[in-house]
Amino acid sequence: MKLLLVEDDLADIELTQNGVQRSQAAIDLDWVVDGQSALSYLLREGEYQQKSLPSMILLDLNLPGIHGLQVLETIKQNDAFRMIPVIIFTTSDADRDIQKAYELGANCFIQKPASLSQYISTITSISTYWTKIAKLPIKS
Repeated sequence: MKLLLVEDDLADIELTQNGVQRSQAAIDLDWVVDGQSALSYLLREGEYQQKSLPSMILLDLNLPGIHGLQVLETIKQNDAFRMIPVIIFTTSDADRDIQKAYELGANCFIQKPASLSQYISTITSISTYWTKIAKLPIKS
């Protein structure tokens, strides 16, 4: 499975890599650090021309430039991307963010844990769930 992480915090990127590795799930992890890069990746523009579409997207909301909710909305409005599961993984626990994310088509909303061990454990659980329990649509 190919996972696209959209995250601007380098420490969180490293923690996510660690959690994915610990899950021992067959995940090919790519990441971008802002919303515009996420959209360019999906559209295979510029440096992302050779990239294939991800099976799943782990999306932070608080991104430089284009906000995560705008990225989510763009993904879900595009026929080529709308079937890709998008998991919101953010520090926000604001009801308005949760509500809006689901209104826009998020498949899940998870607040980032504050502790390092819980963060890694959460990523490991996400990785295990989406690779071993959930069934994803076949790419066309």
